[in-house]
Amino acid sequence: MRLIIRENEHVVSYYVANYIKDKINRFKPTKEKPFVLGLPDSSFPLEIFKFLIIFYKNHELSFENIVFFCNDEFLDVDTTNPSSSYYLMNHNLFRHIDLPFENIGFFDGKVENLQDECKRHEQELSKYGTFDLLLTSIGPGGHITFNKPGSSLENRYFFDNNLSKVPKLSLNLRIQTILDSKKVAMTITGIENSLALSKCTEGEVNHMWVISVIQLHPSALIVCYENSTSKLLVKTVKYYKNIGDSRLSPPELYVNDLNNFGFFQSPLYGSPSASEIRLNNYSLFPNRPFQALPEIASTPASSSVSISSNAQKVLSVLPTPIPPGSTHIYASTSNQTSTHQTDEEIKVKTENPRIGS
Repeated sequence: MRLIIRENEHVVSYYVANYIKDKINRFKPTKEKPFVLGLPDSSFPLEIFKFLIIFYKNHELSFENIVFFCNDEFLDVDTTNPSSSYYLMNHNLFRHIDLPFENIGFFDGKVENLQDECKRHEQELSKYGTFDLLLTSIGPGGHITFNKPGSSLENRYFFDNNLSKVPKLSLNLRIQTILDSKKVAMTITGIENSLALSKCTEGEVNHMWVISVIQLHPSALIVCYENSTSKLLVKTVKYYKNIGDSRLSPPELYVNDLNNFGFFQSPLYGSPSASEIRLNNYSLFPNRPFQALPEIASTPASSSVSISSNAQKVLSVLPTPIPPGSTHIYASTSNQTSTHQTDEEIKVKTENPRIGS
């Protein structure tokens, strides 16, 4: 088990997204031999998906031969419900990448026979063997593949801020399925999860702390925020920091730590703060009402672009893609000052492509 400690959520997200990209590209998936990726629940940092979409737009990563499986689903919640895991993934990732719909596996929360649905999901996964990479996160109680409903009041917003609406049951992966995965990557965020992290890394395997079973996995990666280590022993933190891999982590992300990017808005996360979601002061999505699901604007070769030399440094999608491996253009070192002018406007003629189903 490896523990990577990073200073904030942006660096954690960047690290994990690069880790995913690296594993997929090294695998070299084909239609006959796809890469099988397990997707986490709603507590997973959505900023990771932003970076994955940027990689896709830069032609550094393709999802055409990736098979996705959602790890869990609320019972009696269908895929059109904004609180469902499938809706969340479709809204924030699937719609924006070159992923065939038939490559998505998910639990049906509306079925009557739960045993049959779990068997069906396991059988679909068994066609590919197991997960090549399983992504997951945890809740304060140390649960993996699903943050138990009602365990934290901060989860109430998924159901109109009404705890009584939260389903009492869910469908999720078996612990053995998690352990059978070839690789597991887990994010642990926030000081509220610090005790769970300590139980995972310093405690014994304990059925009361399900996360502790990760110790039994031969190739598990945990990436956490600095404040998530508050319950760890000082010597534990020092040890993992000394042996940690710093190659995939920029010291400081470009332009206010991606604050101008914003979440892909859905009823789960409230209304956007601006009419356009921007990264580095250029439009990634076209203007549209909040009610409409966002789509990434295309940038065909015929696009007319008017930009300055300073802005050119961060515009990886206009008009020529950044070569593979150069995504660090989105980062600057802590002792450098961004040369990008915040009052510059990037005017791009775009089309609305068909993205997802």
